[in-house]
Amino acid sequence: MKKVYPGLAEVDRALTYHLGHYEVDFPDGALGFQLHARLCTDTSCLCDNLSIDWLAGDRTTHSWYTAEHEWQDAQHKPLPDELTGVFNIVEKTETFQERYSHLVFLRRRQVLQELGRLEGSFTVNLPADLLDEEADPVKQTLGQVRPGAKGGKSLPYAIEFCGDAECFCNNLFVAVIDGAETTSFCVDPKNKWSAMAGTAESTRLLERIQPRLSKSDIFGRQLSFLRTERLLHNYHRFVTRYQETHRVGI
Repeated sequence: MKKVYPGLAEVDRALTYHLGHYEVDFPDGALGFQLHARLCTDTSCLCDNLSIDWLAGDRTTHSWYTAEHEWQDAQHKPLPDELTGVFNIVEKTETFQERYSHLVFLRRRQVLQELGRLEGSFTVNLPADLLDEEADPVKQTLGQVRPGAKGGKSLPYAIEFCGDAECFCNNLFVAVIDGAETTSFCVDPKNKWSAMAGTAESTRLLERIQPRLSKSDIFGRQLSFLRTERLLHNYHRFVTRYQETHRVGI
């Protein structure tokens, strides 16, 4: 077991990490905990979820803490409200936030290092077999979709990351281009689509293109690839900022 502290320089899937001692006050007295964390042990998994054990005397409660700051049980199901309430108190403490952030920084850096994506600026290179025959690499479009009847006009589309530099969401954005006009649609990690403009025209276009793109094998593979790239992109931005802010390795 290793203690998480600012000088901890790397992580190992085989080790347990001590996140510290905590105390929560209840009407009938205080309850003390110590937290032990482990990384996901699946070497093919890129997640940054932590398995966290809550040790209170002779009692141990197993949980998962996700990147979305959700507490789950050992089977990745929602925890009872009373436990979640206690855990939420602990996660708001400065000690937990500092140690959690450092452990997640090391985990994300580990993922990037193992994939050879840590050094330099982050770039996305779409494999040639993910380019539709109607793609235009110069215009950075990945294919075309026909919103109307068979034989009608096809419109080029692109898939983009969130443009907000402060946002770390995992949504992707499908941009459909019709001449000088571009209509964008958000596709969340659960494949729920929404029109960004919210106009009647964009809603009608969404109703036409979503079923067609959702049935496209190559579009599905493009979406899957770029979701992984967005995850790594977020890791790279987080690691870079953390190193600059905390002067890690400087």
